Amino acid sequence: MSKVLVAPSILAADFARLAEEIRAVEAAGADWIHCDIMDGHFVDNISFGPAIVGFVRKQTKLSLDVHLMIEHAEQMPKVKRLADWNKSRDRKIDIEVDGGINPETARVSIENGANVLVAGTSIFKTNDYAKAIRDLRGA
Repeated sequence: MSKVLVAPSILAADFARLAEEIRAVEAAGADWIHCDIMDGHFVDNISFGPAIVGFVRKQTKLSLDVHLMIEHAEQMPKVKRLADWNKSRDRKIDIEVDGGINPETARVSIENGANVLVAGTSIFKTNDYAKAIRDLRGA
């Protein structure tokens, strides 16, 4: 199986220390930085926009994973179908699961074919980001 990528969602980071938080999860082994863009229409909340994404881009060399809150596929059966589809193709796609990711839901997601996990609270609300990232990978 390919390496599981972890993308900490900065929506759960301490915004007063955003630059430090980004550097901390990068040092802890994060693969990507996840940015949730919410406009208050698709979801009730409003998060941040292009200016913050530009700031984040300057803080890290990691890839940015930008989630525009638009209609998107949810549910594990769809992840499994994508994984099966992936097996039949030469060029593989990443299968990302976002929302409520903790060590238990990460395991289920990986078992169903996901290889990218987006986690906010389960990383940023702990004292050890590296352990949280390892736990998500099942390491």
